[in-house]
Amino acid sequence: MRFKIFLFFFIFAQASYANQVIISLLTCSPGSEIYSTYGHSALLIEYPSLRKKVVYNYGTFDFNTPNFAVKFIKGDLLYKLSPEPYAGFIHEYQLQGRGIIQQELDLTDAQKNKVLAFLSKNMKPENRTYLYDFFFDNCSTRIRDLCESELGVTYPPSTQSTKSFRTLLKPYLSDTPWYHFGTNLILGKPTDDLADNRMEMFLPDYLSANLAKAKVGNKLLLKPSKEILPRATEMEPASFNGPIFTMIGILFLSLMVSFKSNFFWQGVFDTLLFGSAILSGLLFTFMWTSTQHEVCHQNFNLLWGNPLFLILPIFAALKLKGAWKVAFYYLIIGLLLWFLLPQKLPLAMLFFTLALFVRAGHRSGFLFKK
Repeated sequence: MRFKIFLFFFIFAQASYANQVIISLLTCSPGSEIYSTYGHSALLIEYPSLRKKVVYNYGTFDFNTPNFAVKFIKGDLLYKLSPEPYAGFIHEYQLQGRGIIQQELDLTDAQKNKVLAFLSKNMKPENRTYLYDFFFDNCSTRIRDLCESELGVTYPPSTQSTKSFRTLLKPYLSDTPWYHFGTNLILGKPTDDLADNRMEMFLPDYLSANLAKAKVGNKLLLKPSKEILPRATEMEPASFNGPIFTMIGILFLSLMVSFKSNFFWQGVFDTLLFGSAILSGLLFTFMWTSTQHEVCHQNFNLLWGNPLFLILPIFAALKLKGAWKVAFYYLIIGLLLWFLLPQKLPLAMLFFTLALFVRAGHRSGFLFKK
C-alpha cells in the first residue's frame, strides 16, 4: 500500500516537473564568418520555476583536440553536444549581429520527459560525441532525428524534390562569390544529388520550416515563431562575380602570351597556369581519397585540375612536344564533355580550362603557328 502511494506521488511529481518545462527550437541566422555561413540550430530548455534556461548545442568541438587541424581537414574531428547558459548563448550571437527565432514545441508532459531523457542520455560521455557530416549528421539533423525517434513526427506529403544540395547552398553563398566559388570547387558529385524535404533539413532554416509543418499525432509540433534577437547585420551583396572576371582575365592573358610574348615569359605563365591546375588536382585527389568528407568525393573538377599535368614541365625541359599534344587532345575532350558531366562545375573554370587549352595548343604547335 505504501509503495503504491509512493509511486503515485512520484509519477505526479514527474508530471508536474515536465509541465513546468518549456522546450523550444532556436534557429540562428547566418553570420559573416565562414563557419556561420549556413546558420545554426539548437534546443532551448526552460525551467520557469527555477528561473533557469539551458541551450543544448550539437555544434561544438574541442579546439584542444590533439592534431586538431589534421582531423578537421580529414573529417575525423568529433563534434559534441554541449549545454550552455542561455544568457551567454544570446550574448555571443548579439555580438555577432545575428538573429535568433524561437519556436516552442507543443508537447504533452510525457513527450517532454522523452525529450529530456533523450538529451540526458546523449550527454553521457559514451554518447556525447559524434562524427560530423555536413549534409547528413550536424546540429540540425540531430534535432530532426530526435523529433522523429522520440516524438514520432510526421511530415506532410511532399512532391518530388527538384533541388540538389548544391542548389540549396547557393542562396547562402550569393553574397560571397569567392567563398561560393571555393565551395563549388571542393564539393564533388554527391552535392548534385537531389535532396527531399527530410534531407534538406541539414540547413537550419529548412529544419525550422519543415518542423513548423510537421505533426505529432493530430497537432502541429511547433507553436508560432517569435523573434528573440533581431538580426543586426546584413550581408553586403557583391558588385560583380569576381571569379568569372578573374578567369576571363586569365584566358585573355593566355591569348596575349601566345601571340606576343617571348619564350621566357611563356614559360613563366605556363608554370603558373598549369601549376595552379596541378595543385588544385592534388587537393581534389586528397579530399576524395584521404578524407571522410563524402561530399568531396567523386569530384569532376579533376577534369581541368589534373595532377597528371605534372609531366608537362618535364617534357618542356626536354623540349619535347608529345605531352603537350596529349594535353591538348585531353582538354578538347574535357571541353566537349563539360556540360554533360553528372556534376555542375563552376562556370568560371570553363574560362580557366579554355586558357589551359590555348596554351597546350600553342605549345604543341596546333594553335597560333608562326
